[in-house]
Amino acid sequence: MMSELQEEIKQTVLSVIPGLPEERLNPLVEKLIGLGVESFEDLVYVKEEDILEFIQPIQCRKLLNAWKHHEQKSSILAQQLVQASSPQHSPQTSSSGSSVSSMGYSASSTSVSPVFVTWPETFQVPWDSMPTGIQMAIANCQRPSPADRRQMIRVLADEIRKHESNPTRSQCLIVVRQIVKQYPKSFADMIGDKQIAGGYASLLSQLKVRIEHLNRSNTLSHRIQSNESGTIKKRSTTDSYGCTRWEPELPAGESYDSLEVKRQRMEEIFLHEGSTGADRGEVRKLMEETYCYQRRMINAIPSPTIANLKIKWPYLFMQRYMNSHFELLTDRNVLSHLEMSFKECGKLITEYFKAKPTNTIVQNVLTRGEEDVAACVLQLLLAHFEEKMDGLILQTDAFATSADIHGTLNLPGSPRLIILVLETPTIKLPPPIGHSTAESANPMNGPLYPTSPAQVHEQNLNMMFEGDTEQTESNIMELMKDMEERGLQLLVRRSQLKEQEQRLREEDQRLREEEQLQVVKEQLQRAQEQQIKEQEQDMRAQEQELKEQEQELRDEFWQPLEEIWQQLEELQRQWEELRRQWGVDQQRCEEERQQWGASWQRWEEEWKQWEKERQRWKEDWQLRKLDQIIVEVGKNNKC
Repeated sequence: MMSELQEEIKQTVLSVIPGLPEERLNPLVEKLIGLGVESFEDLVYVKEEDILEFIQPIQCRKLLNAWKHHEQKSSILAQQLVQASSPQHSPQTSSSGSSVSSMGYSASSTSVSPVFVTWPETFQVPWDSMPTGIQMAIANCQRPSPADRRQMIRVLADEIRKHESNPTRSQCLIVVRQIVKQYPKSFADMIGDKQIAGGYASLLSQLKVRIEHLNRSNTLSHRIQSNESGTIKKRSTTDSYGCTRWEPELPAGESYDSLEVKRQRMEEIFLHEGSTGADRGEVRKLMEETYCYQRRMINAIPSPTIANLKIKWPYLFMQRYMNSHFELLTDRNVLSHLEMSFKECGKLITEYFKAKPTNTIVQNVLTRGEEDVAACVLQLLLAHFEEKMDGLILQTDAFATSADIHGTLNLPGSPRLIILVLETPTIKLPPPIGHSTAESANPMNGPLYPTSPAQVHEQNLNMMFEGDTEQTESNIMELMKDMEERGLQLLVRRSQLKEQEQRLREEDQRLREEEQLQVVKEQLQRAQEQQIKEQEQDMRAQEQELKEQEQELRDEFWQPLEEIWQQLEELQRQWEELRRQWGVDQQRCEEERQQWGASWQRWEEEWKQWEKERQRWKEDWQLRKLDQIIVEVGKNNKC
């Protein structure tokens, strides 16, 4: 009973976290049993801190969420089965049972203990539709040919897509594990007689690649599933390359303007502190908060250049934050996965090449006895495929700058890994004792080749005990002198680099200040131009107002004068009429005319004086208006 429970827990964990190694899976299951888990339903009571020592935090949360979700599904199904078995629903028993079975559930006739069954667990591999080579290989317990295996993958992918067009890796894993379990000699991944990585890694990879190839027309596939209650559950957008947060939404309470302010803050920290600012807690917090802004700039169309991104996000190109960005993007810690892969497969690859070296280069790599497993595996694979090391990795001095690398290395167009290493001294070994001079022409005896400090020490000891004493002391002195000169060169180079970095920072600061000053000048110039335009508009408005006031004054003073003139003309006309009617004598008329002439002259003088007074008043009014305009313009200029 206990072994069945352990196997059930293992299958559940692997369905959520495929690829979990056995050395972590077995202790995890034993820990759960030790905590008191007696049935599958007890897993819902497990807490995160109970199993955090065996798996990563994100994996732990996924597992707990899957168990909790499974418990909720089981409770919903139990309610449905109870309702279906009640008397008031007895006429619909057959239909209810068919609906339950169609949903993928099964229940016992004696007790209601629902079990959630997914389509991968009931999937039937169409062996009758497989190629003849596959059927013969299965019957004879032999490995199928690569062509037959590829054809089998095509048939299997088409059959799976009848159930779901874009199945998850966990669903494909259940199908593949059943195939490997049923025919291990034909499909399991083996090295010698030992099964590696569960035996299903290569088959799972082929199947998943084939399904993604069939879905290639839709780069971002949205998987939509319906739960038991009939509601639609939509998963987050998943990229075909495994990205889970390709371009996330803005955090709550944030905008792109606020994130831009935080980006400028990090740029300012880098300007003053350089790479040492990466250790600040403020930078770590800002990098996490601006992740969605980073993705938005990286995914922009047209795509930005690496140089532009490096200027805007200097801390993103440091190892710590590049790894954290990748983990947020794919929900996987690349360093831990890489370390785990080398730990799991590195020893097997090394043992395989030790048992079956494919060429002399592989034998030379094994002979050197590289202690670092990752370096050894990398060299073995390059040697096996007869690839050169510089096709993947370029080495340069540890104190070389980016400009030095571009100047000294011949950088190809394709990407390379550039490793900064301390150059080790070189020595020239004398011919071994007992060998003739002709034999010393061996390439390993005469030419210079790099050695590590430990190898130098060991070789010097061998020379001290086996070679000529004077020659050995001379070699040791030359070696010490060479190492001392090299150390001094490194110190000088380091000092020069620090001075150069300081100069570059000062120059960058000066350029930024000049740029800011230029921006301020442009803003002031635009403000002055705007002020001049507004003053011109005010002057035009005041000029129009003066014209209107002048017209009003003309209408106000000139109109009465014209009326008086008309009245005088009317009086003169009436007088002439009276003269004709009454026959006034000429003398009296002349006197009266003179009187009227004097009156008319007096009126003209008064009119002239009035006109002068009006002109003077008009000039005074215009001067007062002009003074008022000048005062207002002066106030605006002061503002």
